[in-house]
Amino acid sequence: MIKIILLALLIIVAFGGQVIYQTDLVQNNTSKVIIDKREEVTIRTAQPLLLSEGYKLAVVYVSEDGKKIAVKLTKGPKLVSQMTVSLSDQTKQHERGLYRYQKNIGNTNITLIEVHFKNAAREMDWDEATVDRIWQISEPKPPAIWQNETNASAANATVSSMPSLAKLSDQEWFDKAFALDDSGKYEEAIQAYEEALKQNPQMIGAWIDKGLDLERLGRHEEAIQSYEAALQINPKHEGAWYSKGVSLLNSKQYNESISAFEQALQLNPDDINAWFGKGLTLAHLHKYDEALNAYSQVIAKNPRNVDAWNNIGELQIALGQYQQAILSLTHVTSLDPQNMKGWQNKGTAYNRMGDYQDALPCFEKATTLYPNYLGSWNDRGLMLFKLGRFQEALTCYNQCWQLIPTML
Repeated sequence: MIKIILLALLIIVAFGGQVIYQTDLVQNNTSKVIIDKREEVTIRTAQPLLLSEGYKLAVVYVSEDGKKIAVKLTKGPKLVSQMTVSLSDQTKQHERGLYRYQKNIGNTNITLIEVHFKNAAREMDWDEATVDRIWQISEPKPPAIWQNETNASAANATVSSMPSLAKLSDQEWFDKAFALDDSGKYEEAIQAYEEALKQNPQMIGAWIDKGLDLERLGRHEEAIQSYEAALQINPKHEGAWYSKGVSLLNSKQYNESISAFEQALQLNPDDINAWFGKGLTLAHLHKYDEALNAYSQVIAKNPRNVDAWNNIGELQIALGQYQQAILSLTHVTSLDPQNMKGWQNKGTAYNRMGDYQDALPCFEKATTLYPNYLGSWNDRGLMLFKLGRFQEALTCYNQCWQLIPTML
């Protein structure tokens, strides 16, 4: 087990309107400060802040008044953390504008990354924020038992094939599982999380990450049980409630899923993912008006959320609100001109209105973007048929026949 001596002193000094963070950390030489900058950097929704060791911090959205910034931290393809940073005057001064990422090492929460946001704004085509303080330490070195292995063998080894791993601590098992996750070895990662939990049943992160892996493998009920174990430890864990809601949704337990998403929203009303999940679940229950209200919360917090606009358009089509649907789906195709689903749905709305002339270019765009989708070719052919362009319609239907064998 990594032995860590942590002497942490967080000094917060008001200096020229800025908040300066200084942390002294001694960790038996297992970590070192790798970034310590006091300079202004602007980051945008499509231009994340590049940190060391594969971490990226991205702005997801900025509120209308610029006082709330939703951010997410990723490492490679994996989402590590997401939270809302407050710039409100009502926020305590030492917390205002502060993003902090901590990791549990040896049963101690270690701050690995701190970023201070100076201001934020919503522009025409993106959200952006200015940071004026970036601080990061390296993650503690792996246990000595791993140092003799290559990275490849560590990632590919299974729990059963490495008897020496039986001596690992709970945190070391957790780190092992994390490495297996990164390499897509979900079954083996689950085993490693279980080993960590044998030693420390209160390790809430292991319960949640185990649930995520079970969900990836389609084992919804087991994932739900894992999240429930996490919630027994901390009933106010927003992420556990949200993840439970997703698994309940995927297992078609819709009413229970809505309850889980609502629990997450009670803890964080700004959780876009929970609002989106609630909207999706309500749509499955054919509660379209309530689903629209949920998606409107997503749009209020991030007006450029293409998936939410797409789903709003689909619901408006289901409700017969075709003009409104076209407006919603125009947002989709404007924000993301390569979004095939947006063009397909927009064509459907025009078709339902009997406007075949405007529907046709939408279906043409859909077939261009995704030539192997039979539905778009069929709808394109139908529009041509209704417009009396029979030979062109026949060409589309021939394309449908060619695609049918690929779908069997």
